[in-house]
Amino acid sequence: MDPLTSFATDLYRRHNSRRLEHLATLGLDLAGRKVLEVGAGIGDHTSFFLDRGCRVTALEGRPENVEILKSRFPSVETLWLDLDDDETSDLGWFEIVYAYGLLYHLAEPRARLLCGSRQIRRDGPAVAGRTDISGSVQP
Repeated sequence: MDPLTSFATDLYRRHNSRRLEHLATLGLDLAGRKVLEVGAGIGDHTSFFLDRGCRVTALEGRPENVEILKSRFPSVETLWLDLDDDETSDLGWFEIVYAYGLLYHLAEPRARLLCGSRQIRRDGPAVAGRTDISGSVQP
């Protein structure tokens, strides 16, 4: 199934809406922040940060999603990266590392969390979506 079709189901859109509503209720000062969006998919959350003036770097593990991301958001640095194998340390520092709905896709999610924590500036907030290791969505 092509990504645009699989990301366009009613269930996915409703689930995504709840995720974005939750993010908005956190009341975080996001204006102008430098964001690393990990597991960006086709960019359904990318515009949330762009609308708040953030500078976004999007990482995605599926090449077909990377192409869609690049076409939807030409100003966003979009990179293909296999998070089970590739290192992210050469990407630099970010004020926010955002990974919502990603961890259950990874072979070693705990190791990836530790690696991702090294990307966060020590004086900046971190935002991580809460999906537990078993794959069930947390509120």
